[in-house]
Amino acid sequence: MIKAWADREHWPAALKRRAAEYDIERATRFIGEALWERWEAERLERERASTPVPHRASESRRTLFRDCASILDSEPTSPEAQSLVARWRALVEAETLGDEELKRDALDALSRRREWPDGMRRYIASLYELDVDTWQRVTDFIERAATIGVTHAGGADSPRSLA
Repeated sequence: MIKAWADREHWPAALKRRAAEYDIERATRFIGEALWERWEAERLERERASTPVPHRASESRRTLFRDCASILDSEPTSPEAQSLVARWRALVEAETLGDEELKRDALDALSRRREWPDGMRRYIASLYELDVDTWQRVTDFIERAATIGVTHAGGADSPRSLA
């Protein structure tokens, strides 16, 4: 079902029309927001009750994001930024075990982060021990620096160049 939903651009015309009539995209966004708000309330309640802390992103990811946050005002073409992009790519490669489909899916999901429900963005930022704005600025910076680095190397100018 998830793959079929993600592939809705290839749905038959009649199904596309029916989906458009019901504004399924809007309803899906609403349900996603509601679920994340509920999850966030439950997480905060567990936190207040001193239940174990939620999982965090790996130490290497948190360190990378802190290092990126410290150079957000730098040029994405700077050696420091390009060094961080190289670290990002190595992390993605290690975490996906070189599986190109898994890597593509993960990077595609990240490229749609602005469409994520607010609760999901808050949760993901918390995994990095960052506020949402800083997490977003860091991901934007990595994406921009990665794209610039690939473009300068003669590659395609796309978010997927994060890989």
